Order: sequence, then C-alpha cells, then structure tokens
Amino acid sequence: MIGRAYFAVQAAAGALWWLGVFTLPQIREATLGGLDPVLVAAFDIPLFVVASGLAAAAMLPAAWATAAWSACVTLGLVLYATATAEAGWGALTMMAATGGSVTAAFLVHTGRLPTERILFGPFAFQLARPASAARNAARTGAQIVVLWGLALGVAPAIIAVVERRWQLSLVLPGGWADWVRIAGVTVFIVASALGLWSAASMSTRGAGTPCPLRWRDNSL
Repeated sequence: MIGRAYFAVQAAAGALWWLGVFTLPQIREATLGGLDPVLVAAFDIPLFVVASGLAAAAMLPAAWATAAWSACVTLGLVLYATATAEAGWGALTMMAATGGSVTAAFLVHTGRLPTERILFGPFAFQLARPASAARNAARTGAQIVVLWGLALGVAPAIIAVVERRWQLSLVLPGGWADWVRIAGVTVFIVASALGLWSAASMSTRGAGTPCPLRWRDNSL
C-alpha cells in the first residue's frame, strides 16, 4: 500500500509540476533551464506522470518503467546542470524522485525492501572474530577516521561544489543564517557524542566494531 500511495502522490505532483512548467516561467527555468519543455513533456508525461498513476493501480511494469525513466532523466539533468549551470532544481528533484520510485517499485513488487541486495560482498556484515577490547577500539578508531573523513570532509566539499554549480544556494533572511549555524553545530556535537559513545560501547562491551564489513581483514 505504501508503494502504491507513493506513486499516486508522485503522479499528482508530476502533473502539477508540468502545469507549473507551462504557466510559470520561474518553475520552467529553475527545473528545465534551456531545455524544450514540449519535447521533454512528450516523453515525461506518459513515462513519469501516467506511468506513476498506473503504478498506483498496482501495475508492476508501470512501476519499473517509472523507476527506469526517472533514473534516465536524473542522469541527463545532472549532466546538463553540471555543464550549463542550469536546471539545478530539476536535477535535485529528479534525484529524489528516482530514489522514491525505485523504493516504491520494490514495495509494489515484493512488499518489502530487499536490503540483502545492498549489503552483499564487501558490504555484508558478519560476526567479528574474537579480539581484545583494545584491538577493537583501535580498529574502531581507524574506521572513524576513514568514514568520518569521507562523510564530514570529502562529501560536504563535493556537495558545496555541486550546490554552487547548480545554483542551489539559499540566502536566509535576517539573522536566520546565524541560528541555522548554531543549530547545525549543536546537532553535530550531540550526534558526534552519541556516535563516539556507541563506538566505545561496541568496542568494549559488544566485542566488535561498528562496521564489521568483509574487507580483506575479515576480523573486522
């Protein structure tokens, strides 16, 4: 039911968006840039709006067609927005739509999310081999350096570059920017403290590490 409900909402949202594209220049420029809306609509309305509506009626081929088309549009808009600095909001919106469509298609097809297809190979979890708390803590520290470095260093830098290129920056009025920074710092400190406490608990009392992945060293 959740998957079908998502497709119903997506069909309605897609129809409203196309109405906005043809009536409001601001929406057309923000989401399509210089692309021909008539040409795009000729493909997107049947393959996204109509197909989402059919998927809401539990037509499985329509669900997968919507997901596939969303992925193709996302790739095209990402390349277009990066090359031209236009249609950034369209690329961002379609990234969300692709994730939602794929998730909803699985829910319509199987009634569940097949997480086993994601956590496989080197990403599959396993029981940690017996090790001392000190050794687990050392491995946990290495994981923190790598994962936090990627999540809090590399990823934000890439996002900032894309945000500027796609012209997605939002200017907050008045003193709202300061409050957002304060809230961000507060959430970062609280979340970091929780993460470190969890890592310490896993290392000392859980007899393992937070990320027991199947790397070359299977003892993780």
